[in-house]
Amino acid sequence: MRFVLLQEGPFGLELAEGQGHHLDVMRLPERLFLPGLLGLKRFDLEIQKSGKGQWRVVQAHLAEVYEKPQAPVYLVPLIEPSRLEFAIEKLVELGAAQICLYHSDHTSWPKKKVAAFCQKMDKARAWVLQAAQQSARIPLARIEAPVCLDDLVQRYGSDCLALVVGTGKTLTPKEMSLASVVLIGPEGDFSEREIDLMREAGVQMGALRGRHILRSETALLYMASLYNASRSL
Repeated sequence: MRFVLLQEGPFGLELAEGQGHHLDVMRLPERLFLPGLLGLKRFDLEIQKSGKGQWRVVQAHLAEVYEKPQAPVYLVPLIEPSRLEFAIEKLVELGAAQICLYHSDHTSWPKKKVAAFCQKMDKARAWVLQAAQQSARIPLARIEAPVCLDDLVQRYGSDCLALVVGTGKTLTPKEMSLASVVLIGPEGDFSEREIDLMREAGVQMGALRGRHILRSETALLYMASLYNASRSL
């Protein structure tokens, strides 16, 4: 754990619920110096254990106030849950600013399962937090509950780059690395109706070079890696 979450308490800053328990599990020294995150504010903390699962903030100095990051944004299909968890965690590690989940014409999840997932977004937020704390990714990536793909297409339009098998256009690594909003297709790719909708909305569409057909989570990590590589040169 490379930082802790904070909340406003009656007497000032305190560790958010559950953070003390995680520190106990890691069997760390009873006095620690580490960053704390409250929204977009990062504090340098000195904390001390005061009981089982209880840690008090001894000192907190404001170190930095972050701007709300706008990119990169990844539009992620609902896939098999364990693979979805893996994809979300890796996108966080690779610096995603926002993750928007969606269901589409070819989503295999029943409507009841989608609705149940939307009501339990705390689980997905926990995936984000765990990955961020292990990889020191501050500020936290934002994650949105699943919506219909049509809504995301209308929201992002021409700002969005979609990987679509069989479009006739081959994307270069440079084109892919410049995309700030990336749409990855579901298992079975997009329906003809969805492709027509994307075309009408001005979404940029293209396919990978060669005969590569990647699973959704692999394509996400490939695009995130290209985005990072192009900005670390």
